[in-house]
Amino acid sequence: MRIVTQKKNRRYLLRFRILPVLVLGGMLAAGVVSAEESVKEKLARLFRPPIPREIAEIRAEWAQRDDSVKGWRVEVDKTLANGSRVWIVSCVVNGYRNYGAVRFPSKFRPGGSFPVMIFSHSGFSASLGALKIFTGGEKSGGSKCIADRFFIIYPAFQGEVLNTPSFGQFKSEGSPSVFDWDVDDAIALLNGLLKAVPEADGERVVAYGSSRGGAVTYLLGVREPRIKAAVALFGPTDFFTPRVKKGIEKKVAKVERGEKISLANRFTFEIVRNYLSGKTGLEETRKEFIRRSVVYFADDLPPLQVHHGVRDSTVGIDQGDRLNAVMKEKGIGPPRFEYYRYPEGFHNPKSLHGFLRRAEKFLCEAVKP
Repeated sequence: MRIVTQKKNRRYLLRFRILPVLVLGGMLAAGVVSAEESVKEKLARLFRPPIPREIAEIRAEWAQRDDSVKGWRVEVDKTLANGSRVWIVSCVVNGYRNYGAVRFPSKFRPGGSFPVMIFSHSGFSASLGALKIFTGGEKSGGSKCIADRFFIIYPAFQGEVLNTPSFGQFKSEGSPSVFDWDVDDAIALLNGLLKAVPEADGERVVAYGSSRGGAVTYLLGVREPRIKAAVALFGPTDFFTPRVKKGIEKKVAKVERGEKISLANRFTFEIVRNYLSGKTGLEETRKEFIRRSVVYFADDLPPLQVHHGVRDSTVGIDQGDRLNAVMKEKGIGPPRFEYYRYPEGFHNPKSLHGFLRRAEKFLCEAVKP
């Protein structure tokens, strides 16, 4: 673990569009009743640590998913004013047509060989402007390594909108499957690009993401063996921590007192509500959380660099610390695993001072020709 010294800077907190509370708050619905056992007992059963059989069943389930290319289309092929060539593409995943963007390397040349980066977005919609963090060069605090050399794949996950400043909006079909089928959406776009563009090198693939995209990046690293390195910012790593359970119990108490609670985190809300109301069973609900918790699949991670702010109130620092502890237990450290902890950092990449230089160096060196 590395602690990064930095100056206090709070102005970004007001400017950053914070992703609704992911893990630590917990979400439940009013009106949940428990006839045979108390809510507390049901939650205690839900949050027992996963066992090997459950983890193996998730692996087997993942192995059965079909992420092959179906219905690949290039919807838009344009060169922007800054000279960047961009595709808007779509393909069918899990029965739904999903969209994404592909940015060509600035130094692309026919017949060349170029690495690929999967960029998984934060929040609940995709904006093409997010790519500026890697394409802005020194203006964004980084270099031009990724902008010049890499294809960048940018998925709009199932049920989401891809917003572009020049081409309008593109709506992916289906309903959101936060963290879970997000991974399949990204893998399918990778498969489509590799099939459509021979210059995209399938032996040199990396992944990057923050918040929701950080969790997707973790799980991509586990499930996609072609990924040679990954960088994740403040993504949830374990839905079975005591802090997660405690947060949910507090919300239950509020419901029982008739108080209003935030339903900001829709996917967690639905999972827990359906379980407590009897709509879904214990085993099914536990699997919903296991398949989203990378710590139980950490042996399969590629070389990984993690960045997390101590003052993060959206995805608490305990989530980064949890993964760090698991990697330590396994004897995995630098250069295969690097963990940067920012004392004044919160849920915004701009508050993690110096992370971009570290991230670019890590990813670019991982896929040198």
